Amino acid sequence: GNTIDFTKPMVRRFVLQSVRYWVEEYHMDGFRFDQMGLIDTELMEEIATMVHGINPDAIIYGEPWGGMGAPILTAKGDQRSKGFGVFNDDIRNAIRGDTDGKRPGYAMGNLDNWEEVQVGVPGSIDAFADDPSETMNYVSAHDNYTWFDKIERTMEESTEDDKIAMNKLGIAIVLTSQGIPFIHAGSEFRRTKRPDPSVEVVSEEEVRNSYNASDEVNKLDWARKYSETDTYEYYRGLIELRKARKEFRLPTADDIRNNLHFWDSAESPNGTMTFTLSDVTPGDGWGDIIVSYNPTAEVQHINMPEGNWAVVVDDEQAGASVIEVIAGSGEGQSFGVAPYSAKVLYETDVSIPGINLFQNPALPRNFHFAINVTSGPPQSIALELNGAELPLKPLEENTWYASQQSPSTDTNELALTVDDIKFVRYFSIESF
Repeated sequence: GNTIDFTKPMVRRFVLQSVRYWVEEYHMDGFRFDQMGLIDTELMEEIATMVHGINPDAIIYGEPWGGMGAPILTAKGDQRSKGFGVFNDDIRNAIRGDTDGKRPGYAMGNLDNWEEVQVGVPGSIDAFADDPSETMNYVSAHDNYTWFDKIERTMEESTEDDKIAMNKLGIAIVLTSQGIPFIHAGSEFRRTKRPDPSVEVVSEEEVRNSYNASDEVNKLDWARKYSETDTYEYYRGLIELRKARKEFRLPTADDIRNNLHFWDSAESPNGTMTFTLSDVTPGDGWGDIIVSYNPTAEVQHINMPEGNWAVVVDDEQAGASVIEVIAGSGEGQSFGVAPYSAKVLYETDVSIPGINLFQNPALPRNFHFAINVTSGPPQSIALELNGAELPLKPLEENTWYASQQSPSTDTNELALTVDDIKFVRYFSIESF
């Protein structure tokens, strides 16, 4: 067959000398071993020790499985503290469901996979890894259906908007989890291996397992970068956030256990998942970070702690720049997470305009809002209630007033935009 016996002395010598040559002569700093399960753990550790002796920052990982009926010599978990990592198919399957069938994953609304996602988010340090550098978190790779094709195959009845949202949620989980994120080339523009039938007709097997398929199947269609700009920018923003914040790249299992804390189901209900990352870089304007996933078809409201919280990721945008600021009162104040989406917020010390909500006893059906901007006269100011603009009337210097009859009894969103910053408060009639 096409396997090789890595236990033979000359094979081991050939492997070690080849890798050393590539590192020293070509300065290669990353090695990914296909079907690494066919290589014994002792040899993999020798490779890692040798490579890191030359370049301590080199990345070494591989597939902890094999093929052709050969016995598995390095399985998931055998890499513990040995200097190399493995593909984490646990979190892959938790997010996307099965690889080739139609079983949905957590990102598509399958709440049965909630626990598997929770195990994967901290870098699988309570499963098979001693440290987060040992897990390669991913949702798709060159084998099997692309992330786009898997969603199309599994969620045929879903709307196009929901499919796009599921795609974003899946990669948001990967890029906000501890460990090493792995992104299949082209996922950022929803890559498909299903060519235009007018160009080439291919079998389902060629789409699923395309190792020997044509270029029409395996090519990167760069035109999709333009047609899928929204998804592309979302991926790029998540990468920017991860690179900007060390909280998403905690180096050890102890760091993760000390700084990542999941909320319980009462605090994060209905199949959502929410956790806090403690501030590990004090003094830079960012406090604790809240990350929340909503895999359901409904908006979910998550009660939030006191403080002012800056949103940097929602269902439409992602990055390290502030999208809006939510004022948390700690008394029933919440933030909304859109269907099939993630939300990331950080505690900020930005000055929040005063927003007073009150009722006039003489007009009990009227709700009134008084706005005071203490930081000085703004260039522009606008107020919206549940997406509809409310006319603001000036009262005195830096103070405005608005009123509205009978807002909804459900959670209402009051959005104040001062210059380029959006501030949000949620309220109900009961808490008005």
